[in-house]
Amino acid sequence: ALQQRMHEPIMQQEIETWNERFMKLGKHVILAAYADIDPLSGITLSLQAYRNVLRENEKYRSSMLLVHVAIPLHDSRGVLMHPETVELVKKQAAEIEQQFP
Repeated sequence: ALQQRMHEPIMQQEIETWNERFMKLGKHVILAAYADIDPLSGITLSLQAYRNVLRENEKYRSSMLLVHVAIPLHDSRGVLMHPETVELVKKQAAEIEQQFP
């Protein structure tokens, strides 16, 4: 099913658009992920791992980019679920951006 989706015209267009954006940024290694923000999703671990790679491998600091689409969850009333995890993800992302601009 995923392979079929990847070959749909809209997906090919999105891939081309993002590739152009990344080329303009001069990024060569791109890590991509998608997850709902909940305590068990592993987003915070992904961010920690990314930070560690950048900290320990100076050569990747200018060429690596993490694109992690993180979706905040809401209950049936529209109330944000897991607000503490949402804030932690935002905090970690901001720290990485500040430490490795």
